Amino acid sequence: MEVFKKSNDTDSNVQTVIIPFELGYNPMKKLALINFEKYPDDVYKALEPQYFNDDTYGNGYRIIAYRCDGYVDVYDDINLSYIEDENFSVVGKGLYERKELLLKTLHFR
Repeated sequence: MEVFKKSNDTDSNVQTVIIPFELGYNPMKKLALINFEKYPDDVYKALEPQYFNDDTYGNGYRIIAYRCDGYVDVYDDINLSYIEDENFSVVGKGLYERKELLLKTLHFR
């Protein structure tokens, strides 16, 4: 948690702002959310394909699959850099399974 104090040059009052969460940044180039909660299949209710092209992740796709049980599965293209301590706990109940696959026919337009 971060605490910021702001003083106003014209006033001696000090304002304190408390931010009870941490913000992170993923440098993805493209993202789509495909939601089918009204008609889910047996395992998944939504898919989130992401495209990366940067120095941190490399060049490739990731698919976050939102499960009906509240967890997520993550499918990373084998061309992406594997970040061991990457955190998916902010998504539902957290990570259920993570796999690296060759994703070669996924396109964003």
